[in-house]
Amino acid sequence: MKNMYGYFKQNMDLPVIVGATKQDLPHARSLDDLSDFLELGPQAPILPCDARNREDTKNLVLTLLENILLSETAAAAPSGEFDDLF
Repeated sequence: MKNMYGYFKQNMDLPVIVGATKQDLPHARSLDDLSDFLELGPQAPILPCDARNREDTKNLVLTLLENILLSETAAAAPSGEFDDLF
């Protein structure tokens, strides 16, 4: 996963979200540990996900879509236009 994320980060300017599976197992790494290990940074959220669970999968897709919309909106907005919103 680390190599795959590194490749996308270096070669493509795309929003990224990571779904962490097997979080229900007793010795699973925490989301913070996984994020640090993968060197995700704040621009790539990491969410727990049971890929068999429809709601978990839907949450990943909706979060990715939200990040895409936010990055598109920020890219289209003149610099500083939304500063007063945050």
